Amino acid sequence: MNQSVNYSSSATDQDGNMDYLALNWRNPDGTYNWSSGQSSYQATVNNGPYFHYVPSRGSGSYSISFKPSSPGTYKIYSVAHDPSGWVYSSSYTLRVVPKPTAVLSVTPNTISSGQSTRISWSSTNATSCTSTGGFSTGGRTVGSVSSGPLTASTQYQIYCNGAIGSKVYSSAQSVTVLVPAGTLSAYPARVEEGKSTPIKFTWTLNNVQKGVNTCAINKRATGAPSSSMGSPVMSGGTINSSLFPSATHGRANSTNIVQDSITTQTKYYLECNGIAVPNSSVIVNVVPNFNNF
Repeated sequence: MNQSVNYSSSATDQDGNMDYLALNWRNPDGTYNWSSGQSSYQATVNNGPYFHYVPSRGSGSYSISFKPSSPGTYKIYSVAHDPSGWVYSSSYTLRVVPKPTAVLSVTPNTISSGQSTRISWSSTNATSCTSTGGFSTGGRTVGSVSSGPLTASTQYQIYCNGAIGSKVYSSAQSVTVLVPAGTLSAYPARVEEGKSTPIKFTWTLNNVQKGVNTCAINKRATGAPSSSMGSPVMSGGTINSSLFPSATHGRANSTNIVQDSITTQTKYYLECNGIAVPNSSVIVNVVPNFNNF
């Protein structure tokens, strides 16, 4: 619809009496555009964009550019005229369908790492829809699915096919995945072996959500299997959740003093929702307790 279609017509009159050659169409409502409401192939004047005078009186050709403005079935006619009247020569049927539309949304569009979002889509005048970004429409023209747990920001898009092969893309929609980032330091960096020592941890966290992220300082002895995530050293296993930002997401920071006793070099690290926060670990070394000698 609203696309131009070019048509051409040619005719030859062996008697040399042809004086007009015309190309025109019948609209979906049954009217003829050269004489609205008329059902005969006739014209009263030799002018306008749809009629062509053939001066050779024997043969000629004619072309028009036709742009249908509404859906439906059009019939394109080629007719010729000589002194005996109008003669129908041939016709062509054109089916015009509306362009498909596609709409896509993601809710919510900001989540924490490991969470899911809801992807919804709808369309009109479409026969099927497909997608990009890691989810499937199953060919459906309307629907809603879960993204599944996400660990990185992702962009989604759908495109839908119309009845005669036309295709339309939705606007791309993105979901921002907040991956916690932070820093961690410890003082002192060395403690006596087996002695319960107050360790001052100073930490910062970014991209955390209040009520969503549960974060802790955990520890693991050097050389322990990587599958061993260690044990929490903070009371209750959480880091002052009351200090988390009141906004949807943002930054939190604080200093905590923890009494801990270790016998070997130990790695302390920040963890949110059971996942270690990248680049936010510190190693505390152990020196011998000479009172044991």
